[in-house]
Amino acid sequence: EKIVVNEQTIKNQNFYEKAVIDEACNILNISEKDLATKGYYIFSYMDKTAQNSLLSSVNNAEFYHQNEYGNIADSAGIIIDNKTGGILAFGGNSNYDIVQMKRSPGSSIKPILVYAPSLEQGLISPISPILDEPTSFSGYTPQNVGGKYYGYISATESVEKSLNIPAIKIMKVTGIEKCKKMAESCGLKFDKNDKNYALALGGLTRGTTVKELVNTYLPFSNNGEYIEAKFIRKICDKNGNVIYSNDERKISVMSPETAYLMTEMLESGVKKGTSSRLCSLNYQVAGKTGTVGIKNTNLNSDVWSVAYTTKH
Repeated sequence: EKIVVNEQTIKNQNFYEKAVIDEACNILNISEKDLATKGYYIFSYMDKTAQNSLLSSVNNAEFYHQNEYGNIADSAGIIIDNKTGGILAFGGNSNYDIVQMKRSPGSSIKPILVYAPSLEQGLISPISPILDEPTSFSGYTPQNVGGKYYGYISATESVEKSLNIPAIKIMKVTGIEKCKKMAESCGLKFDKNDKNYALALGGLTRGTTVKELVNTYLPFSNNGEYIEAKFIRKICDKNGNVIYSNDERKISVMSPETAYLMTEMLESGVKKGTSSRLCSLNYQVAGKTGTVGIKNTNLNSDVWSVAYTTKH
């Protein structure tokens, strides 16, 4: 998709175009005003079919019912190409800036921050038994959703059910810093205060953006190789000269074996776990959900579904 940047583009931008303009300003280290007045051409990764499909989904009426307080949820979605890291589609409905907005990822952070680091260290396998029971971690006493505990279960079952106690136990054995190191290699940014076991449940001080979160799943579908997700393929000046081209550089962040095993566990989460609403699709899907509850209510402030196929 070619975007001719001018003052009208800046003024009337949609969420995808806003993301493109933000990224261009960062790449070229210039202001929006300079971007608008110097005649740049930006070539994005947008796939119009994917973009229209995504917008149709996030505009689905199912999202737009009021809860008991009269609130209607904001929405955001993204589709990334596994091979290039190119963002094919991005959009949502919100009065806020969903490009830059950071939210708590809840349990959707567990694959890259808990399970993959432990698999990589050889500390667990998908069938490792873990005791799921009420546990206090140096005064921190988290609970499973619904207060239900299952006794000894496998690591795969823990992913399927998105259980909290086993996730924290795995993080404790692996080590918080080793867990963070892998996530950081996939572009996740941590605050200096992010150094406790609440991290395993998505308790980041500053949260994460939609793009950052979904980008951490790319290595699972790429044999352990990470590619930084980008909106922009190339930028040309007013004379058509290429002044920036995305190199789509791959970085090995985990072994192919870890990526394979993590995918198997996440496929199981789709077949019979919290992502089971995706199991009716006629192709292989691996996925993880995340919810962030509001204290003293049965409501959630955030609800996530992150999933991938062999292509997206």
